[in-house]
Amino acid sequence: MAANKWAVGDYVTGTFVVASIEQKQGTRGGPFLAGKLQNKHGVIPFKRWNATLYDDGTSAGGVSKGSVVYVNASVDAYEGVLQLIVQGWEIAVEGTYSEADLIPHSPIESDVLWSEMLSHIERIGDAGLREWLSAFVGDRQKAIRQAPAAIAMHHAYAGGLMEHINGLCRAAEQIALVYDVALDILIAGCVLHDIGKIFELESFPSLDYTPIGNLVGHICCGISEVSKSMLAWNGTVKVAKQYGVDKDNRLDRVEVPQHTRYHIMHIIASHHGLAEHGAARPPATLEAMIFHHLDMIDSRAWMFTQHIAADQSGGEFTSLHRGLDARLWKRAGGEEEGGDAD
Repeated sequence: MAANKWAVGDYVTGTFVVASIEQKQGTRGGPFLAGKLQNKHGVIPFKRWNATLYDDGTSAGGVSKGSVVYVNASVDAYEGVLQLIVQGWEIAVEGTYSEADLIPHSPIESDVLWSEMLSHIERIGDAGLREWLSAFVGDRQKAIRQAPAAIAMHHAYAGGLMEHINGLCRAAEQIALVYDVALDILIAGCVLHDIGKIFELESFPSLDYTPIGNLVGHICCGISEVSKSMLAWNGTVKVAKQYGVDKDNRLDRVEVPQHTRYHIMHIIASHHGLAEHGAARPPATLEAMIFHHLDMIDSRAWMFTQHIAADQSGGEFTSLHRGLDARLWKRAGGEEEGGDAD
């Protein structure tokens, strides 16, 4: 929520989505509500003292997870993280808000992200893979533009998937200057490793998992979608060449080799690295191993920069980042004036 430029003690009014809500028991008092509120700037924790949830999951006034509410609150901080202390809220009247104002977005314009992603795809040398991948993302443009890369850990906003893809592509193009890897496969892996997120996650009314996301997950969805699409593409190429059918210029198309399909499916299956982290298989190719580490670097780099930028704790180190299990050093870029004594 850094874009709001709030500070402790500020008073806030505005429209939010209740992204999560639960009842907790105070150590010195009665029950209270805690969770997260969301608008276009991001997600911020909230508390509402002396409040409860009914058995149906609603609080007073019918507020529940997914509700669009008009909020009156003060800004506080807990363990270095800003939060809202809600004094009052009510269900917002339809027509007084727009969906775009309630969904967190990448700070980079969607058209810029999309154009950059296409430019990386155009660098793929294998004609069949390049043309298939261009068509694949083009057919899913709306979903890809809207998709977050995650619920909370990194790039957790609309456009986050493209932002993550582009960071990975830039890194892959640099690492290919150092190691003898198949850059075409790496670029395709960058674009496709999380393509299942367009099925797994939704952005509105709040960032959340879909039913298929909970039941199957993005890795299985991604493998299925990519394999099905490649096989369909190859099928149309074969038919066009066999019968001389030139509908949609299919005679100019090139098949995607089976080994390429297998390799990209493997990168999707293995990009989490270890089974305990969600990987379906461990990396079994140089490209898959390198991609796994690039994926970790890009997501963790985002987590580092965002946590340091949002930290309100003061001092030399941030509050504890639970995902990284560390208090981050704010002055890593240089010593304090005078430096340390030897």
